[in-house]
Amino acid sequence: MLRGFLLSLLIGTCWATTAHSETAGRLQNLTGTNSQSVRNEAIAAIPLDKLDAKSQAKVKEVLANLTVFRRLPIRVIECDPDLYLFLVRHPDVMVAMWETLKLSQLQLRRTAANSFRVVESDGTTINFEYLYQTYDTHIVYAEGVYTGALANRPVRGTCVCVLKTGYVRETNGRYYVTSRLDAFLSVEPGAIEIVAKTLQPIGGRIADSNFVQTLAFVAGLSETAETNPEGLHRLSRRLPNIPPEIREQFDQCVDKIAQGAAAGLAVEQAVSQAPRSAAGGATPAQHLAPVRR
Repeated sequence: MLRGFLLSLLIGTCWATTAHSETAGRLQNLTGTNSQSVRNEAIAAIPLDKLDAKSQAKVKEVLANLTVFRRLPIRVIECDPDLYLFLVRHPDVMVAMWETLKLSQLQLRRTAANSFRVVESDGTTINFEYLYQTYDTHIVYAEGVYTGALANRPVRGTCVCVLKTGYVRETNGRYYVTSRLDAFLSVEPGAIEIVAKTLQPIGGRIADSNFVQTLAFVAGLSETAETNPEGLHRLSRRLPNIPPEIREQFDQCVDKIAQGAAAGLAVEQAVSQAPRSAAGGATPAQHLAPVRR
């Protein structure tokens, strides 16, 4: 599933998301941008003051030797916020699902509390770590080597990805999540020409597509948790290399979504079956408070 140079591979691995990209029922731009003005805005928005000295140094090194910048398509999906955050912070669970469902041959393993290692079928390897995590901001730093067909020799590079997230609960009780991912890539000096002439034109489109498809997958999981939670529990039990406590956290997210959906359905049914007053509305005894999750 994940192809292309280091930028697209890293982005697709960390936060790949939905083929049902119109789940939110909104028209959205499917193309990212690498414009100078957006790049300057993205750099200014990085919360460097929130990082420790070591993490600041890593980010500043990439920015000082920046080869490629890309803001991926800004997406809005219908999704439970807790499930979304869980998957952002546990990319190994996402990739294990793809592996179990035979959607990808990508291998991603946790190497420490906030660190992971990725190995692609073509030999590309990436080590990445979360430098900063809040409910609306995640910063990832990665080091990797691309050995795929788009380059005639291995390409080494480092990358910083900044994911900004917004959450909205509409009046109908449905949650919508907005994702904006900015990626900053620095490659070794000898590989800059390869990136500029070969990888950047193709890799940007691949990264855009990977990001959109991954978010769609996330939206699909949230929808499935409402309609078929037992199916997701069965899938959870089949995931390779995922510790039991992480499976339990995923199952708890699924159960919460399923319970909320069932409660919401019960409210809808009660309202639809309520006796009508002469004015056409429900009788006073039948007014129901909105369900809160």
